[in-house]
Amino acid sequence: MAVAKGKLGAVLFRPRKKLRGGQAVHKRRRRIDSRGGGGGDLCRKTAPPTAKSPKSSSNNHNCPIIRSATDDDHVINKIDNKHHTTRLVRETAAPAAVEIPLSRPMALRAEMMKVRYAETIAKASKKKLGDPNWKAEEEEAVRLRRRRQQIERERAAARIAVDKIQKTVEFNDAHSLMMDFHSLLCSR
Repeated sequence: MAVAKGKLGAVLFRPRKKLRGGQAVHKRRRRIDSRGGGGGDLCRKTAPPTAKSPKSSSNNHNCPIIRSATDDDHVINKIDNKHHTTRLVRETAAPAAVEIPLSRPMALRAEMMKVRYAETIAKASKKKLGDPNWKAEEEEAVRLRRRRQQIERERAAARIAVDKIQKTVEFNDAHSLMMDFHSLLCSR
């Protein structure tokens, strides 16, 4: 569908789609931006590049992942100082081809997720790089897991055997009780 030309920042709507109950719903909202056409989706968190410095006020919500000193960066640096593995993973990882602008909360969340899963990322990079120790560690883990499963099977078999023994003892007790009762009745 061709987009009508209009003023910058104008919001255009596609034709309404009729639903069963007679309600109308807009399919998608589009915005005309300076790059021409109606390319941008209103839900996207990107904006055209501006000449503001990254040290601008805290109201700048569209800032790239790699920023200079702001409040959120201070928190991220604290996280990095606590968890040095994140810094190592970040240094060994390939640089991103394109810097994607994110809001501060999104950038902070991304850093926190990197910290949370730093060990997993490090293990994956070890496997990828061919570290010889990861194979021995993995074999040891498999061996321990098999041993635990074997012990659990033995315990289950022992529980079943104990239950059978208890049932046999209960049956023998009931049988001897019945024999005693029968001998008392028959003695008359």
